[in-house]
Amino acid sequence: MANEKQTEIALSDPKQAKRILANRQSVARLKERKTRYIAKLEHKVQTIQTEATTLSAQLTLLQRDSACLANQNNELKLRLQAMEQQAQLRDAEWLNASRIGQMYSASCSL
Repeated sequence: MANEKQTEIALSDPKQAKRILANRQSVARLKERKTRYIAKLEHKVQTIQTEATTLSAQLTLLQRDSACLANQNNELKLRLQAMEQQAQLRDAEWLNASRIGQMYSASCSL
């Protein structure tokens, strides 16, 4: 039925038949461009999803490393604080001992 109508249009108005054919070809090209564009977008989505997965895994590793380094840093700070306290105690003991020595020296001189 459609072919009969096309033939009838072609015989009665060749310009209209040519315009209809050009429109159909244009629509076919448009559909092809749209299909390629959608395929390109789907590929881009796949690439971005893969990159997001990779970055998420890297982020997890870096967060774990960061937590480990923070723990080590806290342990080192505690050790440093303990060492500073020991040094202060040693200095205080030395100062006390030197005062006692000075007092002893002074008492022996009398």
